[in-house]
Amino acid sequence: MDIYNILEKEFQIKREYIDNTIKLIDEGNTIPFIARYRKEMTGEMSDVTLRQLNERLTYLRNLESRKEDVTRIIDEQGKLTEELKKNIAKAKTLQEVEDIYAPYKQKKRTRATIAKEKGLEPLADAILAQNISDINAKMIFDAYNQDDEVAKKVIARFKDYLAKGIANIVNTIDPGIIAIGGGVSKSEDIILDGLKEMVRGHLVYKEEEFADIVIATLGNDAGIIGAAILG
Repeated sequence: MDIYNILEKEFQIKREYIDNTIKLIDEGNTIPFIARYRKEMTGEMSDVTLRQLNERLTYLRNLESRKEDVTRIIDEQGKLTEELKKNIAKAKTLQEVEDIYAPYKQKKRTRATIAKEKGLEPLADAILAQNISDINAKMIFDAYNQDDEVAKKVIARFKDYLAKGIANIVNTIDPGIIAIGGGVSKSEDIILDGLKEMVRGHLVYKEEEFADIVIATLGNDAGIIGAAILG
């Protein structure tokens, strides 16, 4: 697209004056300055004409830039054909370019779409629907393993509460061993990582040794079997 040629035809002004005016504008001169002090270079264009030319110049430059961007983006998708390239080049308005680009425009990636890409759609759906009861430990730990920042914060807070609870038990009865059961027991590495030091931070006597913290081998059934034995 020859911007200079387009301006020459639209404004019916000699190419020499078009060239000079664009140069003056690009050099940072204001329209009032050009209109008053550079008449010989612009063919005595009026202030109004100079402003109209400047606005049209800006539009055409934006149009050219957008054409280049759209061509590049579609090409990166591997969908650019010769016909498509010609249609983009022939477009005379920004709207025409956007209409051509519309079928190839990719949707903005939200946290929800990123979660779905990572296989976390059930968690994403539950969060979006605010159905907290549909969220379970497995979802949270799956998200954690996918480096989800929200899941990391949730588990960090959970471990802090867990450490405080275990510390209260140790401070009170000092058990011989501490076994963690339930659904979280399936994520042993995540739960036990740094947990003992977190517990120590809440102990009355921080220097003394205390029971090992382990994952219950009975997993989800640990609680009910223990209750049955006690009963």
